[in-house]
Amino acid sequence: MIYWIFSFLTPVLAGLIFWRRYKYNRLLSSGRGMIIDESSSAQQAAEEQVNTFSKILNSTEKLEVNSLFRSAESLFAADEIDGAERLYIQIIARDENHKESNARLGLIYLKKELPLKSEAVYRKLIVFHENEPSYLSNLALALYLQKRLGEARDIYLQAISLDVKRPQRHMNLAQVYRDLEDYEGALKCVDTALDLEPQNNEYRLFLAQLYFDINQFEDAKTITQNILKHEPSESDLRPMARVLL
Repeated sequence: MIYWIFSFLTPVLAGLIFWRRYKYNRLLSSGRGMIIDESSSAQQAAEEQVNTFSKILNSTEKLEVNSLFRSAESLFAADEIDGAERLYIQIIARDENHKESNARLGLIYLKKELPLKSEAVYRKLIVFHENEPSYLSNLALALYLQKRLGEARDIYLQAISLDVKRPQRHMNLAQVYRDLEDYEGALKCVDTALDLEPQNNEYRLFLAQLYFDINQFEDAKTITQNILKHEPSESDLRPMARVLL
C-alpha cells in the first residue's frame, strides 16, 4: 500500500515541479533582464563638449560634427532612437571611427535587437579601444543574443577583469553561465553582484531561481519569502517570486 502511494505521488510531484519551472521560465525567460552597458565614453560625452576626432577635420567639419552629435544626443536622451540613429550614421559617414557615435550606434542596435550589427560596431571599437570594459561588455551581450554562449562568457570575463565594480556585468555573466548549465559559475557571479549591491531583490530572485534549478527548493523558498516580505505590492518582481513558492 505504501509503495503504491509513493509510486503514485512521485510522478505527481515531478509534474508539479516541472509546471512551476515552466511558469517561472515563462516569466523569467533566458535573457530577460540582461543589461546593456551604458557606462561608455558616449555617456560622458553628453555632459562635456566633444572635441575628439579620429581623423583630422577642418574647423568647419568639426563644428558640423559637433552640432550633429549634440542633436543626436538630445534625440537619444529623449528615446527617439530612430532619429538619433540617422544622425550618428551621418557623423560616421564624415568620420568613420568617431568613437562616441559608434558607441551610441552599437547601443541602439542592441536596443533594436540587431545583435549582428551591434557586434560589428563593437568589434570595430575594440580594435582601437581594447581596454574599454563597456565596449567589451556590450560585445558580449551581442554575442549572447546570437546564442554564442562560449564567446559571450569569455568576453564578459575580459570586461570584468578590467572593471570588477559593476554588479550588472556579473549578473549578465551569471545568466550566460546559467544557460551553459554551469551553475557553480552562475552562483559565484550572483554572490559577487550581491556583495556589490546587497539590497537588490532582482539579484536575489535570480539567486532563488538558480537554487530552484539545482533542486535546492528550501533555499529558493527562503529567499523568495524574504523578497515578498520587503518588495512593494506593485513591484513587477512579486508575480515572479510567487511562482517559486
